[in-house]
Amino acid sequence: VSTQSTGAHTRWEMQDDCLPTPPFEDSASLLEHLQRLAQGTRQSASLREELLQKEGAVDAARACMEHLVATEETEGLTELWRVCRNSCAAGESAQLPLIVSGIPELVVGHLASCVRQISPEETGEEGGAIVLIRVGTQLLANLATGCLIGQDELWKLSFPGLISELVNLEDASVSGAVAKLLWDWIRPASDQPSEQASRRSSLMSEDVVLNGLFGQLVVFGEADNGQLFDWMLLVAQELVSGSYLEQLFTILPAAHARRNLLNLLDGVAGSQECSSGTGLSLTLSPGDAGFLAARIQAELAEGENLKETLIWSDTLALCCQLFASLSGGFEAAHRQAAFEGGIISSCVGALGSISQETSENKDAKMHSLSVCLIRAIGNCCYQFKPAQDQVREAQGIPFIMSNSQFCPDFPYKREWAILALRNLTEDNLENQEYIKSMQIQGTGDSPELDKMGLKMEVSKEGKVTVSKKEEGTAAEGRDSNHE
Repeated sequence: VSTQSTGAHTRWEMQDDCLPTPPFEDSASLLEHLQRLAQGTRQSASLREELLQKEGAVDAARACMEHLVATEETEGLTELWRVCRNSCAAGESAQLPLIVSGIPELVVGHLASCVRQISPEETGEEGGAIVLIRVGTQLLANLATGCLIGQDELWKLSFPGLISELVNLEDASVSGAVAKLLWDWIRPASDQPSEQASRRSSLMSEDVVLNGLFGQLVVFGEADNGQLFDWMLLVAQELVSGSYLEQLFTILPAAHARRNLLNLLDGVAGSQECSSGTGLSLTLSPGDAGFLAARIQAELAEGENLKETLIWSDTLALCCQLFASLSGGFEAAHRQAAFEGGIISSCVGALGSISQETSENKDAKMHSLSVCLIRAIGNCCYQFKPAQDQVREAQGIPFIMSNSQFCPDFPYKREWAILALRNLTEDNLENQEYIKSMQIQGTGDSPELDKMGLKMEVSKEGKVTVSKKEEGTAAEGRDSNHE
């Protein structure tokens, strides 16, 4: 900064690659310079790496920040926070100097003041205080990225007080930055395993934070809050992998928040199944497998009209989908817990009801749900005799067999049914004998045969014969078809 005396005032000029230092008398010039720095740090990696390494740069940033807070120059403070936020992309070489200088405490304090003073009308605007809050929250998130010291400092300064207040704003950008902070706080770290576990436990006790974030996923829609969606996906994965599924489900009282949780988890499970290379993985504890099984049973018991209950957006269908997706990776303890949670009797009963609903229509949702139920039954029966026996005792084998015929509209249903039959009969003589004793008999009619005046009969020995219908019967069939 170079200065020139002009009588009563001091005129100062600033280099574009340096932070301004006091005295700050020309607000317009200061704002213009900070805007140039913000744009430069966004576009130039070298500027991000060098800006805070200059002698006195961090002290200048703090002095400028204090000046802008004191003079309530919101626009200038927003640009300065953008400069610091962008610089943090350089890593700990930029993060640590800012942290040591006490800038996180200054940012958290002013953010808390802004959040408490902002009006509901201002949250919908595209300028002013809400933009400052967005940029400030993003700065906090960037200070924590990959920096354990930053994570510790920000946890002490902002959780749960400021974090809860930020979530309550219901702003997609702010909530996305908060979700990123949560992920950095609870993600596995070899250096601080006990600290991360403690933070996960503390987070689970703050239902306001989790309720707000999961609820906003449906308020804004994925197109408007992709960052929130992405970070909450990772948060949900980490919490459930830490055996918190049942507790998460309990502290999310709103149905849409629960559905959002299940949708996120199913997305992780789906990417895991198709080996998409996303790096996402999900493992249920045996206890949570049992809880999910019991949840399916409870949802079935609550439904008054099964046809209306079994819709794809319903919690029941999502629970079945998630259970089916994860059950292929279950160990013996998981199958035991799911069995004790009533998964077999629930799935068999629901499959029987769905079979009646889908026998005469091609409802894709119903057929998709029946595939989930067949997968769940088959996977839980894998090398687990109690489940195999219960399917037989619940009269579930005929339902599985009826789905083993090829269906051109839903071809994968047959494959899952065949796999389920394989798991049902492996090392289980009773089930093998049960299937062997099943006899196909009676009359097999179809519209195609009826139009030709033919009928098909199956004897007890399984012999199939096709013969002409009697004149009256054939005519009656044709009249019925015509009607």
